[in-house]
Amino acid sequence: MLPTSTQFREQFVPEGQPNPATARKYLLAPPSHGEGIRINGRLLWERCGNPASTAEYRAMMRKAIRATRAGEEETAAVATLDELEAIEAEMEGLEEQKGEAYDALKVRAKPVAKDVEILLNELSREHRGLARLLGLEEERWQHRLLLRVKLGVRGWENVHGPDGGPVEPVITVDGLSEASLNCIPEADVRQIAQRLRELGEMTEGERKN
Repeated sequence: MLPTSTQFREQFVPEGQPNPATARKYLLAPPSHGEGIRINGRLLWERCGNPASTAEYRAMMRKAIRATRAGEEETAAVATLDELEAIEAEMEGLEEQKGEAYDALKVRAKPVAKDVEILLNELSREHRGLARLLGLEEERWQHRLLLRVKLGVRGWENVHGPDGGPVEPVITVDGLSEASLNCIPEADVRQIAQRLRELGEMTEGERKN
């Protein structure tokens, strides 16, 4: 049976399983600080390479604006991007001090950042280069979920392999083996990753309770 009393570990049953007797159960333990660094470090880099920087995103957005907008639309789009970058530059200059002026800039930046996000989504539907960049980031996000699960699942019960039979997890120094990871249904992966994130954010006292 799946152990449930190990300190800092939790038995987790994903939602959407009507029969408790056959429900898939996972033994979860949030990655340590070092393992968390590896999620965004070596393992993620090996799969996805380096992420695009904010500067690369903004440069591609400007290229997309020139290619898909004209006249007043182009001017307005560029002005929105310029405004956010100007606010960010001011915030960077005040970051070490942080006070009322910094907080005011954060408030001012919020609606502008939302406008830039909307613009980004619109442009990505019209410009292949930007769409490709966003696609790579989405792939990176998906891999980050998988790596969190890979490192955080320490055991399971009622999980089946491709042939329909029950399987035992194979755990290596890098977490679950790829074959074991592939046995976890996609519907479970997102729920497990979210729960691991919640566990990782808990204090030691909260975990013990």
